[in-house]
Amino acid sequence: MNPVTRKRLFIGIAYQANAKATSLLQELQQLAGMPASRLRPVVPENLHITLRFLGLVPEPDVVLIRQVLQQAVGKLPGLELRLRSIGFFRQSIWLGVEPNEQLHDMVRQLNRALNSAGFAAPDKPYVPHLTVARLRSGAGAGFTDLRQKYVDHEWDRFPAGSVQLYESNTLPEGVRYRVIDSVALTGCT
Repeated sequence: MNPVTRKRLFIGIAYQANAKATSLLQELQQLAGMPASRLRPVVPENLHITLRFLGLVPEPDVVLIRQVLQQAVGKLPGLELRLRSIGFFRQSIWLGVEPNEQLHDMVRQLNRALNSAGFAAPDKPYVPHLTVARLRSGAGAGFTDLRQKYVDHEWDRFPAGSVQLYESNTLPEGVRYRVIDSVALTGCT
């Protein structure tokens, strides 16, 4: 019996960093140069807002996920997202996404469609954010200045015109994401 190949998948909205966000990434890169920071900045090409983490999925299910993604979001309108402030989870530094009912409606529709197709419901409430750095064990104590500096900073306002299905691969040089499929939202080119 052949083992089924699995892919680590998630659905998200890609983000291209503007000048303000790029300057933060550069600042984080400088902090990462100090061993005590225990920080790994996210590479610019991996920046995204996760809509739904799927985990390890059997490769044959990728076709079904692509169909569900198209049906769930393909007729939804594009939206504008705003990044503001900075936050910290136990293992990451992130930029907040201002409340956006269109985004939450999109996530609800996507979750309903995926749940109907047999994928388990998320076990946590949806908190939209853009991860900019990962923290290794023992990190976090030295980021008070960063938190105070950017507590209510407006980073960007950008149009979200498509939703991507990503595969996450862990490589020796770090995690890399590969777009498997992209679904355009209506009214976007």
